[in-house]
Amino acid sequence: MNIDIFITSASRPKHLKKVLESLNIYLHINEHNIRWVIVEDVCNGKLSGDVIRLTKYFDKRYIVMPSKGMINSIKTYLEQAFSDYTLKLVDDMILYRHIDLDYYIGIMEKYKNINQLIFNKRVSKNSQIHKDLKVTMDMEMVPCKKFSSMNSIWRTMFVKELWPKIMNEGDRNIHNISTNLYTYFKKKEIGRKDFVSKLGSYYPGSGEGEYCFFKHIGTNISRMWPHKNKEIYRKDGCGYNEMECKEG
Repeated sequence: MNIDIFITSASRPKHLKKVLESLNIYLHINEHNIRWVIVEDVCNGKLSGDVIRLTKYFDKRYIVMPSKGMINSIKTYLEQAFSDYTLKLVDDMILYRHIDLDYYIGIMEKYKNINQLIFNKRVSKNSQIHKDLKVTMDMEMVPCKKFSSMNSIWRTMFVKELWPKIMNEGDRNIHNISTNLYTYFKKKEIGRKDFVSKLGSYYPGSGEGEYCFFKHIGTNISRMWPHKNKEIYRKDGCGYNEMECKEG
């Protein structure tokens, strides 16, 4: 099985270093061929240089200059991606809870209707649609009506086919992806429950007070609007601001 560990990055070496350290502690992989990939979206040349040096052991490094945002970074990766699965990560969210990648990939191999497993960054709260559709397979999971471009496992070819249909060229706002996704499925006249089923996105666990997997440490620096953060980037690329999060 070929697995890509893919990180989107934006001139934040201090954050990225913490992310890599957390993966070394909490991410467990034994049975797969792993390829490490990073797409560096250059917001600050010097700091991006530090990112490239920090990731010198990665199998593939893409540099986007000038900065075009995460939507384009994901497109850059997917154009060259041929793995079975992708663990998609970002450079400002540290892993906070153990993830056995072999176990979750095994679940996705068994259940081909799962296209994405999303690892939440906050204690989750169940919505009505989740309560309607909660399922139990080999583990408890909650269906989700969104596609996550953050911390999640993707069925790579599914996302590679879907991404050009839900992205707008030049759009820097990653949150627009959800709106574009709804529009795409609406045009195909797919109803609410069928939409969730065809998307195949799930949260591991019960979805009711589930502990977070990731902690967001980069809330003071946005990769979406780098021109608003010139002073922060000029200093050292670090805007550390921990969110409250229960430890699992």
